[in-house]
Amino acid sequence: VNGVDLRSVAHEDAIAALRQTPAKVRLTVLRDEAQYRDEENLDVFRVELQKRTGRGLGLSIVGK
Repeated sequence: VNGVDLRSVAHEDAIAALRQTPAKVRLTVLRDEAQYRDEENLDVFRVELQKRTGRGLGLSIVGK
């Protein structure tokens, strides 16, 4: 989230980081390697979201 690696933080800390983001949020999303072919794992997806005041980001994050 905005250049901060949240892979090793607790779920609650990740949610807090997302809630404290500015209007423009940059996420880097990684996929679980075991579920995809090798060539699919090479892709990096970058998603930019526009956060509106008083509203959520419009996405759900599910962990294992």
